[in-house]
Amino acid sequence: MGFLSNLFGGNKEEKALREALGHIRRILEDEQFQLDMIHPAMKAMIETRPAYDRDPNFTGPFGFSETNPFP
Repeated sequence: MGFLSNLFGGNKEEKALREALGHIRRILEDEQFQLDMIHPAMKAMIETRPAYDRDPNFTGPFGFSETNPFP
């Protein structure tokens, strides 16, 4: 039955699983989609903050040294 179900689009459970995994992937990869899912007040706060992973005043590998910790 696997060949026939693949040929005709799969069964409902497989389709639902593919859709759920696609939704999860979008949540993980699409930053704007993530922002659209949260409360508008929190979204506004996040959007007004600068996005950076290193401070120009720090030195050393990011997150792995005392001189360049996670912000």
